[in-house]
Amino acid sequence: MKWFSKTRNIDAMSWRRWLRLNLLLLALVLLLSMTSPVTTLNLKLSDLYFRMRPPQPVSAKVALVLIDDSTLGRFGRWPWPRHELAQLIDAVRRQQPQAIGIDILLPEPEDPRDDADLAAAISASPDVVLATKISSSPQGKLWSDPVPQFAKAANGIGHVQAIVDDDGLCRSLPAYEPSLDGPRPAFALKLAGLINPQLTSIETPHNPGSGVEHSDLRQLIIDYHQQIEPGQPASFETVSAGDLLAGKPAPQLRGKAVLIGFGAVDMSDRMFTPVTGQLPMPGV
Repeated sequence: MKWFSKTRNIDAMSWRRWLRLNLLLLALVLLLSMTSPVTTLNLKLSDLYFRMRPPQPVSAKVALVLIDDSTLGRFGRWPWPRHELAQLIDAVRRQQPQAIGIDILLPEPEDPRDDADLAAAISASPDVVLATKISSSPQGKLWSDPVPQFAKAANGIGHVQAIVDDDGLCRSLPAYEPSLDGPRPAFALKLAGLINPQLTSIETPHNPGSGVEHSDLRQLIIDYHQQIEPGQPASFETVSAGDLLAGKPAPQLRGKAVLIGFGAVDMSDRMFTPVTGQLPMPGV
């Protein structure tokens, strides 16, 4: 009996030692997984996967109107007076798009007449989404929201707060960002929801099959193969804003979701991605 009791005690001690060792190893693995080298390796492996994967087809329902170098050369450097941006929106509207996303921050009031012209152009256009992002203002303002006059004229606001990883590259966007008014959807997600609400409806246990699951809406992964690179053919249907302002028709915008944004080399709305060369890519 003593031998049996002693053996049982040894087995219990061995089991506790084995459990402690495994818990220690698990803790070490978790700590190592959060260190910079492992995180960087994970990002690089993800980049390698995307590079090896063939480019995916882009949506034929999306088109871009870019304020590019040729536009700035013809109509002056940015920022423009807002009546010129109003004229651009009117020119896009005349092409009969399904919706318009304006990827330009409009956080401060300017000339009252120009602001009135821009608000009128936004109000007259179909399903306009405006951009916002987390503010870096020293006055303590949390978001760089559009002027209330513009926000009221639009059909929605979406954030353009990109995620920059530890290596300084942008690979994704948060699908939603918290705010005092509740979660704010990403700019692209808000625009897609106006065109087809089912694309962004949240699937719940009480409403299965209605759309996408919560877990699918944490981050929007950017397919950076399709981004616009200066001097390279664009993946999406692209129109120069200068051509529209000059009165040139753009029937390819008809019935599409049109994104208005910057494509000029010297604009600040640019970011580095895993396929960026010497120049960062346009944010739009």
